[in-house]
Amino acid sequence: MTIQNSYEAIDLIARSPNSLVYTGRCKRGIPVILKQIPKKTITKYYDYGRRRCPQEIYFQLLASKISSFVVTPLDWIEKDDSYVLVMENPSDVVNLRQFATGFPGGCLPEDLARSIFCQLTECLRELHDNGIIHRDIKPDNILISKNSFDIKLIDFGCATFSHLADQNVAGTLDFFPPECFTFNEFDSEKMLVWSMGALLYFLLCGEFEVNMGQHRRNFRREIKLTNTSREMLDRLLCYFPTKRISLDGLYKSSWLNDNPSI
Repeated sequence: MTIQNSYEAIDLIARSPNSLVYTGRCKRGIPVILKQIPKKTITKYYDYGRRRCPQEIYFQLLASKISSFVVTPLDWIEKDDSYVLVMENPSDVVNLRQFATGFPGGCLPEDLARSIFCQLTECLRELHDNGIIHRDIKPDNILISKNSFDIKLIDFGCATFSHLADQNVAGTLDFFPPECFTFNEFDSEKMLVWSMGALLYFLLCGEFEVNMGQHRRNFRREIKLTNTSREMLDRLLCYFPTKRISLDGLYKSSWLNDNPSI
């Protein structure tokens, strides 16, 4: 696939009902990622400059101007039947799920997990303070450099403005909290915090097994964690949404801020 003689798609690396993702290169030979979004899957557009912009691309453009932890789009192109989002493709970057396979049992050292989580918290707080919520936090949507351990957030297909987030539900069911299934409650910030807890559990314990919001804990792996890390997981993954830590409380927590390596 060649796009306006500017970009060439090389290998298909991911497929979902809403998009195709390719490795590619620009006409100067620089590696890029190309995400093709069929027009038939797009339900909402926004005005961006003088162009009509699909929701996913719009929110990634906005978010990348707010936080350095978001992948910056290099270009976006409208075709007859789709839009193509062009992003950088650093050679040393993988997603967090791939990254975790390089550690015994998929469990990251606590200091490294905390550093990654601190970056993510900073990113989501910056977006939240500017009225944007991602709504699909999971290992697949966070890229990490294998050399510097810097992270970048991707895939804004579920993103929206914070004040509109409770009007509809979006995201990945495996990362929805239990109250969504038991009480049909959908509070966007409480859902966000639970999904962050699920991500942290994955980083520290190498797995996150869940069924309809019911988390199956691996106590054999948890016992190896420090008390402070287990306490943080308990606060993030609290089954009672009113007692779950807030995003602001997480941002100010001693677990994130009292470690000099971060």
